[in-house]
Amino acid sequence: MSKKLLGLDKVKDAIRKFKMLENEDGVLVGFSGGADSMYLLLALRELGFKVFALHINHGLRESAIRDESFCVDF
Repeated sequence: MSKKLLGLDKVKDAIRKFKMLENEDGVLVGFSGGADSMYLLLALRELGFKVFALHINHGLRESAIRDESFCVDF
């Protein structure tokens, strides 16, 4: 990634402080395609974790198919 994500140091500090992950860990992220889950995926990947994304289309919102397509394409 060419640009450093804003706030990446805060994410790294929180992971370390609360002993959330070890360097070798894989992480499953619930991925909606929204800004918060996009940031989480990119930040964890930038920090060197093996990241897996999971999107579930419950079909509850009008935009569900569009959201699902975005996540699959990403």
